[in-house]
Amino acid sequence: METRLYLLSFLGIFSSSYIIFSLYYQWKILKQWCPLCLAIQFILLCELCLGLIYLLNVNSISGINWEGIMYTIII
Repeated sequence: METRLYLLSFLGIFSSSYIIFSLYYQWKILKQWCPLCLAIQFILLCELCLGLIYLLNVNSISGINWEGIMYTIII
């Protein structure tokens, strides 16, 4: 379970570039806001915040099961 939380936390961090890109694309290029897209961006932002909180509150990063993370990524 803890391995999946690490994986989801890191994926949330990687999704932050998509949030910025999507907001920029809607604002500058399309010049139109998509309510569904904004809702998805909000959900990704919430996942990013929760992932950062989880990663910052973990006492030791040495206890990560990297084999489990790689297995989860492959599936």
